[in-house]
Amino acid sequence: MTQRSYTIDAPCTFCGNSIDLKKRGLKKVTEEQNIYCNKGCMGKAQTQRATLKLQCAYCQNDFDTLKGRHSETNIFCNQQCAFAVRKDRYIWTTLYVLSSEMNFLSADQIRERLKSKKVDLTPMRIATRISSSPLVEVNKESEPFTYRMKDEYRKTPWRWHTSKYYRKLGVLAKDYHANFNQ
Repeated sequence: MTQRSYTIDAPCTFCGNSIDLKKRGLKKVTEEQNIYCNKGCMGKAQTQRATLKLQCAYCQNDFDTLKGRHSETNIFCNQQCAFAVRKDRYIWTTLYVLSSEMNFLSADQIRERLKSKKVDLTPMRIATRISSSPLVEVNKESEPFTYRMKDEYRKTPWRWHTSKYYRKLGVLAKDYHANFNQ
């Protein structure tokens, strides 16, 4: 009597290489079951499942981050973008709040939204900082005045800086903007 040798193969869930199930002591694998050829593939698959694709709030480029590292304040792709905002933080964050709203907001409403970004400005300071900005539309018909970002600036956050920011960098605003415009 001769013994027949048989193999039951299944593909690795991550890379697709063939895996001999008999060597693993398995007879079959269901569709929902993940099976990997080695620990490296298993680790890569876990990392892939835990990865989020986000858009940088400053340069608008896509970037990957892990779910465990993501938070509402982690909105930048790298330190360069985060530091660019930090230099001009108050006005930039205020405009970031306005960019997410299509409706007019009062200074008090803006202040409430800024608190979640860990920026605490009084309504008077908010109003004085943004009322003369060319990026903001002011509704003077309402009492108190309300504000919203102009549509042409909504998708270009690198243009939201004050002239003081460009003086700190020692570069003209138009030259700085040219780095981001595609």
